Amino acid sequence: MSPDLYRRGNIYLFLVFFPFVLLSPLVLQFHLLLILHAVSTAFVFRAMQLEHWPKVVLFGDSLTQTSFGENGWGALIADKLQRKCDVLSRGFAGYNSCWCRIALSKLFPTAQSVSDVAAFVIFLGANDSNSLELNPRQHVPVDEFGENLIAMVKYLQSLGLSERKIILVGPPPCDTIAWSKESEKRGYPMAKDNKVAGLYNDKCRNAASVTSSNFIDLYSAMMNNQAWQSFFCDGLHLSPAGSQFLFAQLCPCVDSLTATLPLYLPEWDEVNLEDPASSLK
Repeated sequence: MSPDLYRRGNIYLFLVFFPFVLLSPLVLQFHLLLILHAVSTAFVFRAMQLEHWPKVVLFGDSLTQTSFGENGWGALIADKLQRKCDVLSRGFAGYNSCWCRIALSKLFPTAQSVSDVAAFVIFLGANDSNSLELNPRQHVPVDEFGENLIAMVKYLQSLGLSERKIILVGPPPCDTIAWSKESEKRGYPMAKDNKVAGLYNDKCRNAASVTSSNFIDLYSAMMNNQAWQSFFCDGLHLSPAGSQFLFAQLCPCVDSLTATLPLYLPEWDEVNLEDPASSLK
């Protein structure tokens, strides 16, 4: 909330109540001051509600960076939460958990930066699980990957974000046949193994258990679907069908974290025609 709004609100309340305080006995003055403080706090809280909408943060690699593309899973969440939350994509293509662990404190440096977060999604592992021999730049050993996830959750907790608001999404499977063709087009060696991706998914599950965070087992959910290869546009990155699938997996958790949030401002047919301002407080 802006300092100016805070100052104006308190000056207004001071001018209204202070003459009554001066004209009252000492004990009554004390009680009136308590009332003044309570009303002032309520005024400021209401102003904060109007000025700062709750946020849902999506943090990860290219699977998150592209999530606001056409029919992307981030766009689907943003559409679902219209007039309730701002959905922020903080995706960094090619990044692994080591780099994201460092970036997290740059993106969210203070308690204030997460004070209005309703849900925080961390979706990593697709790059970490690359082969050390074939892609040493992105590879992160599976144990270190788990440690990085735990460290990121604990960092957010240290800022005051509850673990129940944090959602760890396990890395998806990889259609190695399709990704091999795509890697060849890009001039890179094919460094993915679907079974290895499963190990990183297990480590993500363990990190969620250790930190009491939410866990989305995307790998198992996809592998249990006969048409799982259709969830990818190139064997690794999500197709519209894959985004829709991830969105469906996330919805129950996101719904539970945002269910009590109000819909901001009344519906168009509920606005008072004679006095619109009275409806749009």
